[in-house]
Amino acid sequence: MGALAKMGFPFSQRIPWQSKSENAIAVRLSRPLRRPLYRYVCNPATIQTDAEARLISYGAARRDVGDSVVDRRPGQAVAI
Repeated sequence: MGALAKMGFPFSQRIPWQSKSENAIAVRLSRPLRRPLYRYVCNPATIQTDAEARLISYGAARRDVGDSVVDRRPGQAVAI
């Protein structure tokens, strides 16, 4: 169960990561989030791993999210 679902914000958005074209992602929550939401994006096909195992940094932040979010995900990327 995801962190938002545990907080009472159930949603599901599944887009195959193998898609090579950019995809619009729309998420509607059951109630306003009223807090920042950070987006992390990586492409499993191009990500480089090393001994330090650093986490990826967030690429976008929404200041005060209401009950919906619309974003774009690059082709073959995974967005969290």
